[in-house]
Amino acid sequence: RLFFWQAAWRNAWAWPLTGVGPGGQEGAAYLHRELEPLATRAQGRTPDSAHNQFLDILACAGWPGFLLLLATLVLFALSLRQIQNIEMRAALLGAAVSFWTAHLFTSGTVSAEFLWIFIVALASLYSRPAPDPIPSPDTGSLGELPARAQLAIGVGFIIFLSATLAAALSFSSLRWGELGLEASNRADADFAAQPPRSLEGELQSYRALALFQKAANFSPAWMGWHYHQRMSNSYLSLFKYGRPDQRPRNWLQAKENCQIAIALAPHKPFLYELLATIYMLQPQSAPMAPHAVNMAIALDPRNPRYLLFKARILTDLGRYEQALKVLDHVDGIVPSLSHSLYNRFAIYTFQGRQAEAQKIYNYLSPRDPQAQRAMDGLRQQYASKESSPR
Repeated sequence: RLFFWQAAWRNAWAWPLTGVGPGGQEGAAYLHRELEPLATRAQGRTPDSAHNQFLDILACAGWPGFLLLLATLVLFALSLRQIQNIEMRAALLGAAVSFWTAHLFTSGTVSAEFLWIFIVALASLYSRPAPDPIPSPDTGSLGELPARAQLAIGVGFIIFLSATLAAALSFSSLRWGELGLEASNRADADFAAQPPRSLEGELQSYRALALFQKAANFSPAWMGWHYHQRMSNSYLSLFKYGRPDQRPRNWLQAKENCQIAIALAPHKPFLYELLATIYMLQPQSAPMAPHAVNMAIALDPRNPRYLLFKARILTDLGRYEQALKVLDHVDGIVPSLSHSLYNRFAIYTFQGRQAEAQKIYNYLSPRDPQAQRAMDGLRQQYASKESSPR
């Protein structure tokens, strides 16, 4: 969060009047990747929001938007002072304090923003004196109100209905997404079982796909990419573990859904990483994988995750010297990263540069037992390949 907060503060001063725009904090935060601690950069955590409602509004809407937020706080405080009912005043004060305490550490949730509007409106309502009783049923009807008041009531009612419908669709979408994720997790468990339960895994995967499609159909525009990404992952599982005769179709569906997700959210670098992974599964599309991962690197240039992935792709394609140049770049960002050293060890092994590979082995083995096991396995695999008849 410290990285997210510092990035949001810098963006607020870089675009003080307009901010980076709604949803723009994620892409703008990548400009300040050097603020993030070296130990966490390789995890690829995406700063989808500032994780602080004050800083998120300041970064996305600029100082004018931040002043509007402060105006709602002032309005709430003024309304609170005029509430005569002590219990209601205490309840609203507790709601506001708990709301903004939580939002010191989170942000970007539409339901929370509606909740704050409701709290402010409720405080304003209870701060007003009760209206005089209506003397007769015929007095004060809607038809006797001024035309401007009738128009305001009608517009407010339409907005209320629209917001209610949008909220219902959003909650339905979230529920279908949760059910789809449960089915997808069960499918992964079936595929990973020993022996694999392929038929059960396929059935759960197709159930997950149907639920994710429903969620995508009814989700808000800013959430649709997420369900297409999930569908792409499900088709990838079917490609790897499903029926062989369906592999071409499943690969194509995985690629198409990933491309739809990219079209809906072109600022998310991990979607390009997923597309590169899909390309590498077919020999005819593998040469396109470096271009896809380059798009991720362009969005997040100082994240070792995508640079290391590019180095692995180039290694698999036999372009060892290019892969080594990428690893040199990684070392300039995070020196002596275990994943980088292991990739360098693999390249030296494939090139027959055993003395250089042994130096990396001697350095990395006592520091990372998991890397040592991986290097031992790679050596055995390489030795058996070299000893097998060509």
